[in-house]
Order: sequence, then C-alpha cells, then structure tokens
Amino acid sequence: MSTSNGPEMRAARDAVGAYLHAAAPSNSPASIAHHLGLGAVGSLESKLRVHFRAAHALSFSSATSALFALGLALKISGKEFICPPLTWGGSISTWLFLGARPVFADTDANLTLRPDAVRRAITRDTAAILAVDFHGVPHNQDAIGKLAAEHGLFYVADSAAGLGAKRAGVPSGSLADAAVLSFGAGKTIPAGEGGAAVTNNTALYRTLLSLSQHPLRQRVELGLDDSTEFGWNARMAPLSAVWADAVFEHRLAALARRQRHALALLDAVNASGLTQPTHFSFDGILPTFSRVTAAWKGRPRPKLLLQHLRHHGFLVTLTTLNTRLLPDHHTFQTQFGSLARVHGVLKYARVQLSRRFMIHEQTLDLVGGSSK
Repeated sequence: MSTSNGPEMRAARDAVGAYLHAAAPSNSPASIAHHLGLGAVGSLESKLRVHFRAAHALSFSSATSALFALGLALKISGKEFICPPLTWGGSISTWLFLGARPVFADTDANLTLRPDAVRRAITRDTAAILAVDFHGVPHNQDAIGKLAAEHGLFYVADSAAGLGAKRAGVPSGSLADAAVLSFGAGKTIPAGEGGAAVTNNTALYRTLLSLSQHPLRQRVELGLDDSTEFGWNARMAPLSAVWADAVFEHRLAALARRQRHALALLDAVNASGLTQPTHFSFDGILPTFSRVTAAWKGRPRPKLLLQHLRHHGFLVTLTTLNTRLLPDHHTFQTQFGSLARVHGVLKYARVQLSRRFMIHEQTLDLVGGSSK
C-alpha cells in the first residue's frame, strides 16, 4: 500500500472507520449488510463485474475457498483436470482434496499453460482446464478458451495474481467460464484476506451462491424455495470488503504505474543482449508483474547485467527463481502423487526454470506498491 498519509491509505482509514461506527450496534443494518451481499460487499462485486465485463461476481473469504466452491459446483471429484506445473500449490490443493486428478501440461515462454501441450494432454477423462496467471502474466485465454469449447471442458482461470493483467486489451480471466481472484497480501488489491469469483454462467453463479453465502442473501437472489442452510461460510469478512472497495481504483492506478515502469525495465534488460527476449508489449501482453523475471540467453552474467541496468538508471538486485515444479514437490508426491499424471517431460518448464531469475528494484515497489 502507499504511504501512511497518501490518498489510498486515507480512503481505507475513512471507509473502515465509517463502517466500524455504523456497524457497532450488533443489530444495525450495517452489521448484517454483508450477509445480504450489500454495502461494501455489493459495491466491490459491482466493480469486479465492470472490470471483467462479467454478469456475476461473488466475494469469498479467499481465492482458495472460491476454488473449493468451484470444485464442488463442477463435481470435479474423481475427474481429471489439466493444469500447469508452475503455480502455487494452493491453486490445485482444494481440487486434490476433493479427489480430482491433476494432469500437468508444459508451459510456454511466459511460464503459463502452453495451448498445444494442453491439446495433447486432453483425454476422454478430462473434465476441466485450470489455467494460472503465474507471476501475474496473463495466460493465453483466447487459445485455452477455444480448446475448452472444442472439447466440452470447463475452463477456470486462477487470476489470483492477475487482477489488472490483460491480453490484447482484454482482462485476464474474463474469457474463462469462471475466474478466481485474491485480495491477499502481495496481490493487486491487498485487503488482508479475501477472494472472489467472476462468471457469465448464471447457473454456476447460483450454485456458488448456495454453497458459500448466507441464507439471507440466498433468499433474496435465489428465492425462498432455492435457499439452503446446508452450505458453508465462505463469505468475505466485511472489513476486508470495506478495505478492498475503498482502495479499488487507487490500486488499479498504482498498478498501471508499476506496469509502465516494469515494461521500461524489461526493455533495458532486453537491450543488454544477455537474456532471452521478452516482448510483452509487442505481443499485446500486459502482466501485473507480481514478480519480474527474465531468463539468461547463455551463461549467466549477473555483474554485466547489473552494470548495464545501472547505466540505464535502474538499480536492481538479482536473485534465483526459487521455484519447483509442483509434481517434483516431496509433499505433493507423498500426499497426491498417486492421483497425478504428467503429460510429457515438461521440458520447456524445466529449461525455463534452470535459466530464470528474479529482478528486484525498490523504485518498482514504490511506484506500484510492494509485490513482496
């Protein structure tokens, strides 16, 4: 977040203070507004619908709980789903606990799902594709969406790190059957905790609502006959919703500044000739840059790159990309290895990991908020 006296912090403080004052009486309308999807919850969901050009948005306690609800709604238990080997384990953990079987497909140069690898991994047992905006880089949603439609598969976008990312001007995740977002630490809009799902599928939205939201909201939106008390509480905490709603526009503006600065930094990295070229702007790709990475072209020459970047006005540090492929994790192998299928040897993902490194710059964090 910005400095303690900046407009973003003032907006958050004012909104939280106003909520605490209004909700202090336990029977006040403000104290139960989130049960009904009103107040800051309703405002935040409205902003998400506009941003993603979606018919529906539903707030959750976390992106993980949203993915769990989607797994239940899709009846994913016992079925195969295709996913990238490079992602946070929480992207797939809830589906694993539901007994779904992951199929790991190779990645592209941006470390997101490679469409031709996804096509080769599809079998008659495949039920869904789970694509991830790894490090905030938007996956190829146009190609993935076409594959899903061609084979009758459900397509979920884990855009937890991708809120504000775009491809060809289209928000990442907006072409999926459902996209999942996070408001946790280090995300585009950090609000302590929280998540959301956006979709244009009304039947799916109604199912998610009945699984996760308060019966009071269900009665309003679904009707008395379709409401249920047998879901679970996956609602976003009202204070997190107040926080996220208050800083929504501030954070997207800060992200735009961060994106411009990161693209300029990568242009300087490209000009060094020491790394594999990154052509985000040319390819119409606009990441959130939750992590800024590059890959060595040949032998790593960090001192030479640091000198080059310093000459261009960028004071950075370089660190190893400390990431492992999910199927290589010992805990994954121990707990879920029997469920998994790895399509091919994941050659491209492994080569990229061996050459990738992270670029850290204090100015980048200051212009767009810390991503760490």
